[in-house]
Amino acid sequence: MEWVIVILATVGVYSLVWYLNKSSRNKLAAKGRYVERGNAFFKQGHLFFTRIYDFSAIAWAIDKYALHEEKISFEPNVEHGQIVFRNMVSFGTFASRLQYLGQRNHDGMYAYRFQVEAWREGQYGVTRQDILGANVVLTMIERAILWLDPATEVQRAAGEYKTKLF
Repeated sequence: MEWVIVILATVGVYSLVWYLNKSSRNKLAAKGRYVERGNAFFKQGHLFFTRIYDFSAIAWAIDKYALHEEKISFEPNVEHGQIVFRNMVSFGTFASRLQYLGQRNHDGMYAYRFQVEAWREGQYGVTRQDILGANVVLTMIERAILWLDPATEVQRAAGEYKTKLF
């Protein structure tokens, strides 16, 4: 009989965690801060080809308030063409970067790349908080760039992360 109680308690805890996670994602989606996407995005590069040459305009357009609410730091270094984002919460730590890559020769479009570069894996791998936070960052970047240039071309590529540990 004790094992039935343990099983029911375990199912209850998992159900509660699932519900809270789903509720959190729904609230973020309603605010336009989250887009439902498969977890593969976490280990992909996201390339943006746009007419936007002013990296500071992109940095300005990113919703820093939304990032702050999700405990994600915004660390711009416009002179070196990059913005670093870090999520340092107890259940999901990652570091990612939006970086200026240069101008394409054949069409003059400017290229930017977003990539989650490092994360701390828990005992069971990447946690939902890592993925949720990275999704919020990517969504804020997509919204900022598309707001500045609706004709932006977006491509996904294989990830180029160096490590899974900080």
